[in-house]
Amino acid sequence: FLLMRYFMMAGNWTEHAFVDSDQPTNSYRNSTCLINTPYNHRCYNAGYHLIHHLRPGCHWGDTPAAFAKFLPRLIEQDSIIFFGVRNNQVIWWKLMRGDYDYLAERLLDLGNRRPSHEEKVAFLKSRTQGQRGEIKGLLERREHAALVA
Repeated sequence: FLLMRYFMMAGNWTEHAFVDSDQPTNSYRNSTCLINTPYNHRCYNAGYHLIHHLRPGCHWGDTPAAFAKFLPRLIEQDSIIFFGVRNNQVIWWKLMRGDYDYLAERLLDLGNRRPSHEEKVAFLKSRTQGQRGEIKGLLERREHAALVA
């Protein structure tokens, strides 16, 4: 049970590991897609996670068609799409090891924005860097919420 929960949490974390810190709520820029992977065949197209955010009620069998429909917008928004990665746990492992070379080799650059391997690595690293700022405690958040309301 604990092992399964761990793998599920690691997978979910990975689906949102590449967040554009300038637009963190933009679904096109805070979720990933995995295509050409056995994971989609075994796990009800779960690799199309970004589509889940764009169309939450989309049936799992319709996600590849929805992906094709949204593809021009995915390209325009610079979404992260990996090709041929076995599953999200592989991406998690590569991120933990800092193996951006592996991820860059499997990153689809459909907009041809990053033709070189080094540019892909730099892009992926930029999407995994959080915004640095002041960390507020629980009471400070409550005070802020009370002031805003």
